[in-house]
Amino acid sequence: DNALLNKGNHYSFEQTYPSGRRLIGVRPLHGGKMPQLATDKNVSNTVSKKKQIFSLDQLTAIYDFTGQTVVITGGAGILGSEFACAVAGCGGNFAILDVNLEPGQAVLERMGEPASQAALFECNVLEPESLSKAAPAVMARFGKVNCLINAAGGNRPDATTSAERSFFDLPAEALRWISELNFLGTVLPCQVFGKIMVEQGHGSIVNIASVNTFRPLTRGLAYAASKAAIGNFTQWLADHMAQEDCP
Repeated sequence: DNALLNKGNHYSFEQTYPSGRRLIGVRPLHGGKMPQLATDKNVSNTVSKKKQIFSLDQLTAIYDFTGQTVVITGGAGILGSEFACAVAGCGGNFAILDVNLEPGQAVLERMGEPASQAALFECNVLEPESLSKAAPAVMARFGKVNCLINAAGGNRPDATTSAERSFFDLPAEALRWISELNFLGTVLPCQVFGKIMVEQGHGSIVNIASVNTFRPLTRGLAYAASKAAIGNFTQWLADHMAQEDCP
């Protein structure tokens, strides 16, 4: 079952492959035209006899992070911990930065042997001093930073409209907290670890936005707005660093 939905300057898509795997996402339009979704025929070359789209061996063959170091903010959280597991599965070293180390330790215990490739660092992404303390500790442990994944972020019920709470009653403190966590909590790590990458002469930054970046889809005002800000900032940063820091 395949579906496309035109959203103006972008489109959302949903596709089900023969294996039953579903792919959902949002992409920009190219030349104002909607693309054609892959059919069973033209995806058949990626489907094994067991109808598996991608095996772990295939994934690690394409994404071999051996010898690479990935810093993950919010690495002890739900999304960040999955990134950590993926990096570990691809052979990479990873530094989990989180304000709470206990959940991070649980993540490492879940991994087993690949946890030897990891290190935990207590860090508050909203405090420059905390980030400036964590960065040299990461460098001392791994010697370099190849990638930064900004997975720290979140939402709060009291910043979300509901039957009990209208837009006019959303507390400023809750709106400010989410905006700072999602947006500023992405910008500050980019400043600290982005500088290291410039000095190294290489590096990649992955910021986590949302479908809400393109269009607010929920009642979460601050969440949607801050994720849109992350999308805008990421494009700005790519352009800025390309011109100023990567001649």
